[in-house]
Amino acid sequence: MKQLISFAAVLMVLFCCSSCTSKTVYTRGTWEGNLYTNETLCFTYTMPDGWTAKSDDALMDLISSGYAALTEEQKKDYDYSKNKTVYDFMVSEENGMSSLQLMVENLSMTAGASSMKEVEYAQSLREQLQKITSMTYTVGEPYTTELYDCAFLVLPVVVETPTVDGERPCQNYYIHKAGKLMAIFTGVFLESEQDDFEQMLSESLQPLQQETGGKL
Repeated sequence: MKQLISFAAVLMVLFCCSSCTSKTVYTRGTWEGNLYTNETLCFTYTMPDGWTAKSDDALMDLISSGYAALTEEQKKDYDYSKNKTVYDFMVSEENGMSSLQLMVENLSMTAGASSMKEVEYAQSLREQLQKITSMTYTVGEPYTTELYDCAFLVLPVVVETPTVDGERPCQNYYIHKAGKLMAIFTGVFLESEQDDFEQMLSESLQPLQQETGGKL
């Protein structure tokens, strides 16, 4: 399961394009105890009991582990594109069977990418998954869901091999475009725990209450 979590951490960077342009500023969220607050994307996340947040060093270690599973072509794409994305946080259940990470891609740093839609991003993700040989994926049809009062496009993915104690892991991507930022929550969980995981997301992610301003 750790291999799957680490691979999910690095895969999202591969969707950036090549040439750069002007920047939109993204500010990482902050932790106060179990409460994470993201003022740029206007939400809060309350980490459930029994979950822990990875330190930046631990997150980079996971990314390095996932990097090793990429093809040579994907490694080149990752090396070129990694400065356009922010790994904001990763949290995982104590038993290591479930995790949630947030990655944000700054579309304004890629020429022509600012108009990209969630469905196009999901299609790029599907194409990258099809290139992977170290794991076997079944990619479902995208559907929409609501998290913290925002519409997300969900790309559901089931890992056929390797299994975990005979059970298939899931690797769902929750995609939302906010201005020129593409925010992606990646959830990793066992198939039997899907309902519990989705309930956790619905309850733990809440809109940030602000006196002024709003979502990007």
